[in-house]
Amino acid sequence: MYSKRKMIWYTFILAAGIVLIVLSCIGTLDSFWSGFGGGIAAVGLVRLINGVKYRRDPSLAKQMDISQKDERVSFIAIRARAWAFHISALGSAAAVLVLKLMGREELAMCVSLVLCGMLVVYSAVFAVLERKY
Repeated sequence: MYSKRKMIWYTFILAAGIVLIVLSCIGTLDSFWSGFGGGIAAVGLVRLINGVKYRRDPSLAKQMDISQKDERVSFIAIRARAWAFHISALGSAAAVLVLKLMGREELAMCVSLVLCGMLVVYSAVFAVLERKY
């Protein structure tokens, strides 16, 4: 599960996050990039720690491999993604209405464009999967 290639990728993510934090602290980039860098550095670090644990403890590695291939976990993950998409789409639609009523035209337009993009991607993926299955 945690191949050498993945470990190198997670190390790169951690290093990129640290670089963004440093560049933001010295004033080259604005504060947005320090927060972004902190987030990706944290993800890289957690994934690296998990990879080290996976490689050092064979029983944990076996348990993780089994949980990754478990049909029940797979089913729950697919359902969670579906629910997350539906909730995001409905929340975006509600946000468009609220922003429009507040007179925030530009923001409402941005959120509606994101919502339209989500629905276009959904439709395209649905069409591809419908042909495949």
